[in-house]
Amino acid sequence: MLHKEIENKETQVDNNLKDMFNTAYKRLTVGGEEMTKEKLKDLFDTIDEQTFEDIYCLFDWDGDGSVDAHEFILTMCLLATPATSYEAEQDLLFAIFDNDGSGTIDKEEFGKMMKATLRCKQTHLDFCLKNGERQDTFRQHLEGEYSVEAIDFYQEVEDFRKFCQKFDENEIEFHYQEINKIAFQIYDNYIVQGAPSEVNISGRERVKVEVEIEACRKNNNLVKLNVFDSGQLAIYKLLNQDTFERFRHNDTLLDDMLAKLFREADVDDDGSITVEEYKKWAADNPELTSFLKDLHKSTFAGIAKAAGLQRRKTITNHRRTTQVSLL
Repeated sequence: MLHKEIENKETQVDNNLKDMFNTAYKRLTVGGEEMTKEKLKDLFDTIDEQTFEDIYCLFDWDGDGSVDAHEFILTMCLLATPATSYEAEQDLLFAIFDNDGSGTIDKEEFGKMMKATLRCKQTHLDFCLKNGERQDTFRQHLEGEYSVEAIDFYQEVEDFRKFCQKFDENEIEFHYQEINKIAFQIYDNYIVQGAPSEVNISGRERVKVEVEIEACRKNNNLVKLNVFDSGQLAIYKLLNQDTFERFRHNDTLLDDMLAKLFREADVDDDGSITVEEYKKWAADNPELTSFLKDLHKSTFAGIAKAAGLQRRKTITNHRRTTQVSLL
């Protein structure tokens, strides 16, 4: 299945791009040397080692430990050019990780797919916040770092927002006491200095919320419904850029997350994921294509460098040629 996908992709690729792949191969195999795994790894210096191990089988079709020119050029046609539609992206991802060509993805293959997805730079914290089971696993990581108040604050603000959205503009004033009660609880638990679960936001942000909340308490006014928005955004950025980055490499909890994700996708609970099950699950998880986009970017950068196309303008022109040829 995968090799068929590769050969189909070759027919869509511009000859100038194929020439670039061929030039890169010759430069990397001077004197007729074999393209070894180590040389190939140099092309993918922006992705982690485990992800490279997962994609290496795409190049070494016959499993002999080396990559010939035919294998190299055809696989580059697959990896270095973007898919033309979301459907094509999902077909390609399924084909990449269906290593044995069985037409289904087992737990091991799925684990490789999701680790590659979670560890690529374009996947963000939102993936872990989509449902309670995923959040629970991420929360365990925060507990280990003694910063669980961050996710609790984030979620309570989300719940507060959803509660307020239940009412239209004409109803809001009639429910201000309920709304204020929730807002005051969030403020007292997370924002006020010395709070039981004080979150790490700037002093300026803390004062801004304090002025709003205390004024509403004093005058019995409805709090602004966006009072916590900027504080929540600050916590999200902190979790996404710092904590989530460490979570990606917490193998124990990552394995726990992968088991939960597999159960989500394996609808009939038979221990494997069919193309139909995968596509249905992928429709609710567009982050899966982050890995493919990251891989495309890394592959093109590596191949351009290997082919001697160091100037940004030249590389950009090749990218434009590729994109036009695939329209």
